[in-house]
Parts: sequence; structure tokens; C-alpha cells
Amino acid sequence: MFQARFTVPSYYEGFACKGKECRNCCCQGWKITLNQKEYFSLHSLEVPEEINEKIEAYVGIEEHPSVEDYGRINLTYEGKCPFRRKKDGYCALQVLLGEEKIPSVCRYYPRAPRLYPVPECSISNSCEWVIEELIHSKEKLTFHKKTLSFAFEDDERKEYPKDFITKRNHCFSLIGNRRYTIPERLSHIATYLGVTPLPRKEIPLYLTYLKQATHHSYSLGEEVSKMDPDRDPLTRETLLSNKIPYYEIRAEKIFANHLLFVTFPYVGEEENFFKAARGLEVLYSFYEEILLSCLPRYNREKFVDLTASFFRLAEHSNLYSLISSITPLIEK
Repeated sequence: MFQARFTVPSYYEGFACKGKECRNCCCQGWKITLNQKEYFSLHSLEVPEEINEKIEAYVGIEEHPSVEDYGRINLTYEGKCPFRRKKDGYCALQVLLGEEKIPSVCRYYPRAPRLYPVPECSISNSCEWVIEELIHSKEKLTFHKKTLSFAFEDDERKEYPKDFITKRNHCFSLIGNRRYTIPERLSHIATYLGVTPLPRKEIPLYLTYLKQATHHSYSLGEEVSKMDPDRDPLTRETLLSNKIPYYEIRAEKIFANHLLFVTFPYVGEEENFFKAARGLEVLYSFYEEILLSCLPRYNREKFVDLTASFFRLAEHSNLYSLISSITPLIEK
């Protein structure tokens, strides 16, 4: 185990899995991957026969295995993890053996601990508990240090520029500047990073391509199919501000949390500020349109569910790369 002082969001200490109360459990619909060590560890556990039968039936090897992506836990016909207990929603393996025996992706989600460029532990917006906590108050999202311990499989040092913290902290400052609208704040971030802000006329084009590319998404496909890419961007912003209580404050905190999760502006450990800035601006317009298209009237629970589903796609896929690949098509 590695212990250090990690930067965490202000709500970190309060996090707790909702168990059976979770409407969109992380065990549902997602591919659960295992490295080679975890695969063989699961198959060597001394567990009751009922659990062992599930391990034999559901824990398989990938078609093209590698050391890091060796196996998987197949889902049941209901699209759920076979080890999730119906009575309380918790993992049967964790309850029986302790969290150190379960795969790292299960052990840490929705947390995302990392050592580089500095020790940080963010928590993904794809967890409904996180969204509920973020919209609970009007206070700005802040960060602090906390001593945490994690088991890291990969201790390879990843190099980041020395000014990483300066750049990222300034991006946090810009997104939290409530004198401006959220689109204006994102434009300021782009300008700070040396990137031309997203032209308003290009937003419908980006959303049209994104609708085509993501309408089969498991977590968001149905919602994407309802989108209206041609909606005027200013109208979209006005409608949301009128429909959702404290919309801009909520969006600010949700996207500030997102910046920490994706190591912005070094998304995917890559120093590509155009990819980061343009991706963030398009991502926000995508999020706005999903809310408008699928939330005919404000409902707190539906807002939380839509937001968590959106970030299942935004934070656990290559969406920034997809947006970057769309840009040449638009500029033709």
C-alpha cells in the first residue's frame, strides 16, 4: 500500500456507496475488466460453493488478453454483476472477503486515485451520489489534502510539465468566476490555454456528429436520440437557467469536479491544449442539449440521473478524442 497526502474534493470524506438505494449502480451495464493478477486471484479464492460457481461461470479471459487487460466479469442476462447482493446492493465478494480481494476497478470506483503529476484522488461525476452532493449547496467546490492509502499496480512515473499545477489551478479559478456565464468561462479557459474559443456557429455541427457517433451508447443512447443539435446555443442556455434552479451554480460545480477527474488540461496525460479546451466547450454544449431534450420539466432525481449517465460517457470513454477527430470534418 502507498500512503501519501492526496488532493481531494471538499466532499470526499462524506462519500459512501448507496448500495441498493442506488438507481444506476456501477455494477450495471459496464464491462468489468481484470488484469492478469486479479483474474487468477479470483479463481484461487477459497469461497462457498455458490460463490465459486459464479466465479467459474462469469469470470472469463478476454479474446485478446494482455497483462493489464487479461480478463473480465461477464454480466448476467439482466446486465448486472453476478456478485451484487440483491438484499443490500453490495458486493458479495467484498462483504465476504474484504475489499482487498476484489478487482481494483471495483475497489476504487467512483474514486480515481493517481500519483502523477501529484497525488490526487478525484471522484467521478458518473456516480449519482457525487451529483447529489455537488448540487446540495451553492458553495464553490474546493479541494484540500488528506492522507490516503492505495495499492498501485503501476508505479511508472509519468512526466508532466512543471507548470501543471499553475495551469490547472488557473482553470479552476476561471470556471468558478461567477461574473460570467458558463460558456463565457469556458471561452476564457480556451483563451488562457492559447486556443481559439469555439465559434457559436460550429456548435450545431459538433452536436450533429456527436449524435451520430454516440446514439448507440449503453448509458446515454436513448437520450442522445432525442437531441436537437440545431437549437440556438443562446436559447439553450436561457431555457436551462429558467428551468433548473441555480443551474449555473450546479453546472459550475459539476464541471469543476470534471476538470479534476480528467487531469485538465492534460486530458489523457497528453499536452494537447486544443483537444482539452475544444473538447470541454463541446462537452458542455452536449450536456446542455441532453438536459433540455430529456428533462421537459425540472425533477431533481431525473436531473441527477441524466447528469450521471452523461458523465458515464464523458469520463469513461474517449469522448475528448472523438471531439478532436470531428474538428477536421467541420473545418472542411
